[in-house]
Amino acid sequence: MTTRLGRTISELHEGDTMSVTEVIDQRDILIYLGLTNDMNPVYTPERFIDKSEFNEPIVPPVLLMGYITSTVSRHFPGPGSIITDFSISIFKPIYSGDTLTFHYQIDRVNERRNSIRIRVVGHNLKDEVMLDANIDVDPYNSDMKMVDVPAPSVVPGDTPPAKVKR
Repeated sequence: MTTRLGRTISELHEGDTMSVTEVIDQRDILIYLGLTNDMNPVYTPERFIDKSEFNEPIVPPVLLMGYITSTVSRHFPGPGSIITDFSISIFKPIYSGDTLTFHYQIDRVNERRNSIRIRVVGHNLKDEVMLDANIDVDPYNSDMKMVDVPAPSVVPGDTPPAKVKR
């Protein structure tokens, strides 16, 4: 099986853009909370603090970062890329069920260092700017060797199969 690899530095240019629209799903929030054990009451309806400045539970910022980094890893510039720095500013609360369009633009290309800077601006359906992020990425380098690794036979947290003596 061959893995499709992302674009190399020579295929990327300042001004290149991409947009992705995501619906922030309660299921995604619950999976994030379960994986991280992050029980901040501003994220969960069952524990929501009534005296909070928000009207309802908000989306965890790290989950928003996950939506953004997923696009970098899968599409822009794609598989084989490595995120080396990430900063994000969130201007307004984002809630479960909100729809965000993330607009990606390459702001800087440094061929010598094999590095790009991507700016991401997230808008809601009212076209309000909800977040702004900057990501430094090392795109796939054709000198890298990609190998297929078989899936583990044991899922983390599971008990490994017993060894049978013969």
